[in-house]
Amino acid sequence: MLPVENQPTKILIVDDDPVSRILMEEILKTEGYSISWLTDGDELLQRLPEIQPHILLLDVLMPGSNGFDLCRQIKADPRWQHLPIVLVTSLNTDQELETGLDAGADEFISKHVSATELRARVRSMRRVKQRYDLLLRIAQMREDLAQMVVHDLRTPLSVSMMRTDILLKMIDQEKIQVTHTLSNGSKFSLKDSLLGIKNQMEKLTLQVDEILFLAKKDQDELVSDRALKDL
Repeated sequence: MLPVENQPTKILIVDDDPVSRILMEEILKTEGYSISWLTDGDELLQRLPEIQPHILLLDVLMPGSNGFDLCRQIKADPRWQHLPIVLVTSLNTDQELETGLDAGADEFISKHVSATELRARVRSMRRVKQRYDLLLRIAQMREDLAQMVVHDLRTPLSVSMMRTDILLKMIDQEKIQVTHTLSNGSKFSLKDSLLGIKNQMEKLTLQVDEILFLAKKDQDELVSDRALKDL
């Protein structure tokens, strides 16, 4: 779900240590963020759709599911793949860094981080989330435009093609010969004009179908349906 324009950035802090949690909350409040907090990883998984944070600060060492496991589960869900997750750790080892990156973490901060660094890291994640949301909105607008163009053009094109075919059949059945001479002396018949119109409408129909094809391809909606056919 996209955040509403001008809505305060929602930050969710998940940490069972009240001192660390309160410290981070007080530091970030000065930036005008909307702060929520939880103390349990299992509750996080349950309430994530309800809270819908824009940035998640997740403690690594907690009872039950640790931050690595939670990060891995959250990033495996398509709804939260682009939720910036900042792991809050007190270990600061290369092995922990590698494990966190493998789990899908976007950033790390130490529990002893300075207020300046914490605010800077969160601002960086906020910019990442805003860029992703902007790209998502642009993609949605592109899809909506493609659907609008396709559906608004397909019906009048189909009707025009059908009526043109009817007129061509009437000309052939009634053997109507209508010609017109232009000022430059060139001549054209009514049938030739209708065939030219039909040809252009067929080209436009192909372009509309191509727009729909590209839109479905971008949205991964194309499904291959292979089957044996008697030609």
